[in-house]
Amino acid sequence: KAQLFAVTIIMGIELLVTTERAEVPLYAKAIAWVKLLKIWTAMRSDDTRGLIPHGMRLSARGLEAYIERTKTTGIGKRAEVKFIWVSHQAFLADERWLEVGYAIWQSEPMNFARDYLVPVPNSNWSGPRHRPADYHDLAVMTRWLWNEVRRPVRQAGAWKEDSECLFHIHPGTFYSEHCERNWLDTWAASLSIPKDDRDKLGWNHESSDEYVRSARRIVETIQVRVAEFLQGDDVEDLGDEENVLEKLRTYYLLRGE
Repeated sequence: KAQLFAVTIIMGIELLVTTERAEVPLYAKAIAWVKLLKIWTAMRSDDTRGLIPHGMRLSARGLEAYIERTKTTGIGKRAEVKFIWVSHQAFLADERWLEVGYAIWQSEPMNFARDYLVPVPNSNWSGPRHRPADYHDLAVMTRWLWNEVRRPVRQAGAWKEDSECLFHIHPGTFYSEHCERNWLDTWAASLSIPKDDRDKLGWNHESSDEYVRSARRIVETIQVRVAEFLQGDDVEDLGDEENVLEKLRTYYLLRGE
């Protein structure tokens, strides 16, 4: 079972997308943005291979995009289109992450013609190679990414990056590429959001205009409710986080850390 991301991890990734640290390479910010995109849309890693960059659009409402293929499509199977949306209000530490990361993916050298979202990076992570990243590539990039995520700290009413890394000990393979899939749904369930609404976060076969408009409203409402709850000052119960952190502790001990 994929482990639940701690809230602090997501905050740190948001701050990495918008960081002004000169030593952070462009591709680290780009991949951090993809990580957040998967988290807030409950995407599978394989979905990124069908997310068309030229089909992404950022409006005053938020991001909208579509996926033309997934592992559920193929020869003899009906081709489907999955729509994804991210509200501008879907954030925990820095509301700018969606806009800043989108601009990175629309800029040179990231914006080249292709039918997949994530290419593999070049050797110094200053830009991409023109080859799609597979699951293994994404896993390697994630393990590299943990070296760049800093601990979020509250300063003058805003969240900032601390000088310390969030992970003093690298989490290795504890967090897999499936972890983004369950985070939003888990928190939505804890807020008693009905399953019929939460199912809109996953794969669907209906693509009529009426359904798409309705689904977008539901998805954005879920994102905003979860974000506003976790931004609040009265959050006392962080659900399964204590259990996950205990598993992480055991994982470290078994590695001899």
